[in-house]
Amino acid sequence: MATAVVGLVGGPRQVARSLSPAIHNAAFTALGLDWIYVGLPVQPANLKESIEKMSSAGLRGFNVTMPHKVEAGRLVHRLEGDAREIAAVNTVDIRFGELIGSSTDGQGLLRYLERDLGFTVAAASVAILGAGGAARATVLALSRAGAASIRVMARRREQAEELASLAVGSNFEVNALGDPDLLLNAPVDLLINATPIGSGGDEPPIAGGLIGPGTTLVDLVYSPPVTPLMRIGEGAGARVHGGLGMLLHQAALSFRTWTGVEPPMEVMSAAALGAMRGPQKPFLKRPSNPAD
Repeated sequence: MATAVVGLVGGPRQVARSLSPAIHNAAFTALGLDWIYVGLPVQPANLKESIEKMSSAGLRGFNVTMPHKVEAGRLVHRLEGDAREIAAVNTVDIRFGELIGSSTDGQGLLRYLERDLGFTVAAASVAILGAGGAARATVLALSRAGAASIRVMARRREQAEELASLAVGSNFEVNALGDPDLLLNAPVDLLINATPIGSGGDEPPIAGGLIGPGTTLVDLVYSPPVTPLMRIGEGAGARVHGGLGMLLHQAALSFRTWTGVEPPMEVMSAAALGAMRGPQKPFLKRPSNPAD
């Protein structure tokens, strides 16, 4: 039987820096599964053609990362679970030639908050940076978990306003990133960065009024391990956390989707930490006859 292949579809920069190959391949090895996880860098202009070729290339499935989560949701054959509501995917399962998209981002984040950080989402005030695929999943998951209020901050206000339909039961507000009015707001209970801001060392355009000693700050960027936003949070006395925990939980849910097997979380965590300590040399492989 041939080795089963899964991988990560994303922008070349995002794929090159990803820990996902190390995480999944360590889990496959630990369980004795004849599977391999590879990087699949794809430029936005070539996403449609590349995804169309995934099935014929023999892949069993793939993850999707920035900047392709929303567009990939339009290109798969069918959406399941949360992906139907947020119209974005981070996991695709290929079954008998059909590409079935789902999202493990929201549930992965919720597991991280509640199981690892001991944070109670119910009745919490929440602020989210970004309005893309990860932000959509975050709004849906936290509103379902009973967040009292959700404020979305994005460069394009109209994009952020589209997320209102996902915040059922939560008071929903929108601000532009860097809006000086945020200085007048009281600190929130939970602040989440669901953008790539900080991955290149860039400072987030956010007013510090939202961050205080009672704030739990989670930056979904996991490289570098300490981001500019995390340093701002530390200076304000907040409890700060990077994105590695959320990455591990969403990866575990994707792993189970493809294999039907529960992955060893300790092995995945150790592999991620090992890859972060040393120079990352991800195993990159392009789709069959890609046009990217």
